[in-house]
Amino acid sequence: GAAPKALGGVDQDYDGMRVTVPHRLAGVLDARRQKAAELSSIYVYDFLDLFEEAVKKQWRNCPAYFTSGATGTPGSAAGTGRGSHDQSMDKSPSMAVMSGEMVEGPLSFLPDPCFEAQEMALTGPNGTLEDVHRDRGMNDIGMVCWRVKMYTPEFPKGRRIMLIANDVTTQMGTFGVTEDLLFQRASEYAREHGIPRVYIAVNSGARMGLAAEVMRAFKIEWVDPENPARGFRYLYLTEDDYRDLKATDSVVAEAVTHPSEGRVYKITDIVGKHVGLGVENLCGSG
Repeated sequence: GAAPKALGGVDQDYDGMRVTVPHRLAGVLDARRQKAAELSSIYVYDFLDLFEEAVKKQWRNCPAYFTSGATGTPGSAAGTGRGSHDQSMDKSPSMAVMSGEMVEGPLSFLPDPCFEAQEMALTGPNGTLEDVHRDRGMNDIGMVCWRVKMYTPEFPKGRRIMLIANDVTTQMGTFGVTEDLLFQRASEYAREHGIPRVYIAVNSGARMGLAAEVMRAFKIEWVDPENPARGFRYLYLTEDDYRDLKATDSVVAEAVTHPSEGRVYKITDIVGKHVGLGVENLCGSG
């Protein structure tokens, strides 16, 4: 049938799409955004869009660049000193303060772009901070950073900052050794280049990790199997599980004789095969 019509007789749309277009399936970013929302936060990569909108709002509310006519010529664009930087007109209505009064006009001057962000990440064995070009949500640690340039009315030629933020959807945004190193490298970059460092803190402190491979394998020798409230004697592994975990240096264990299973391995220390599960994650605290 025909596409639905709005009250004015114009084809109706939703989020910029015709209502007849099928909804796309939820993807990785949708799941991340939902998880962040459940934690009363915002997905870390969406902060970039909020920064950009804040910069645009500054331009729309800036009287020096307000145009009351529809000529498409910014009133003060010639004095911005932007050089060859592209200029464009934002077609949305704008409000600006002129002579202490609010006035409304159809156009306001906006640089294009007015906000630029280049993601940076740790690379190499020494954790060097370098530019990375990847899709949003491809980070594998709970912290991300960007080298940002904002073109504002105060700084029409651009103002640089280093933006650092926790990703609350990755291990609850906790700090581990790698997150501490990224924060350190990004802070050093900001100091070296003499630019402000802005940190968006959305975290749950230092990471107290769990060795998942050990959790899947260990067994419990109870004091009284019928009454676990009495406690346990030790945690142990079967010979096959111990052999697998020993290969990854995940545990330290000693051989004991179990009353029903024979030779088993009593766990004395849990190390984990991944770095950053224990007190080493406190290295950046304080």
